Amino acid sequence: MKTLCFILAFNIWILTYQENEVLKNIRSKYSEINANLNMYKRIKKDIIDGMGEGGNIVGYLYKDSVKLVIETNYWESGKERTEYYYDKGAPIFVYNLKYHYKRPIYDSAFNSNEYVLEEERYYFNNKKMIKWIDNKKNNIVSTNSKFIQTEKRLLEYTLGLIEDASNNFKE
Repeated sequence: MKTLCFILAFNIWILTYQENEVLKNIRSKYSEINANLNMYKRIKKDIIDGMGEGGNIVGYLYKDSVKLVIETNYWESGKERTEYYYDKGAPIFVYNLKYHYKRPIYDSAFNSNEYVLEEERYYFNNKKMIKWIDNKKNNIVSTNSKFIQTEKRLLEYTLGLIEDASNNFKE
C-alpha cells in the first residue's frame, strides 16, 4: 500500500513539474515577444461590425510567423482587449481584459479612468488549453464542461486570427 501511495504521489509530482516547466516556457516566450515588438512588422485592421462602437486588430509578424494579435473592441459601457500570443503557428497564451466603465460614454460625467477590470488568462501547449485562470483568479479544471467549450472556441478563433493576419492584413 505504501508503494502504491508513493507511486501515485510521484506521478502527481511529475505531472505538476511538467506543467510548471511548460508554463515557465510560455511566460518566457510571452516576455520575449513583448521585448521584441519593435522588431516585428505591425499591421492594423479596423473593426466595423455594427455591434459596438468599433475597434481594431493589430498583428505583429516576424518573417512569415504571427507572434501576437491584439484585438480591441469598444462599447458604450466599456471595452475589451484580448492579446493572442503565438509560437510556431500555434497559440500559447491568451490574455483577456474587460473594462466595465462606471458610466456610459455618452454620460457627461464619463471618465475612461473609472472602470472595473476583469482579467482572464488561458495557456496553451500543442494546441490544447492546459490552464485557465478566470476573472476571480480561480483555476478552472480541464474536466469542467465550460473549460472544454472555451478551449474549443478559443482554439478555433486563435487559429483563424493567424490565418487572417497572414493572408488579409496586408499593408
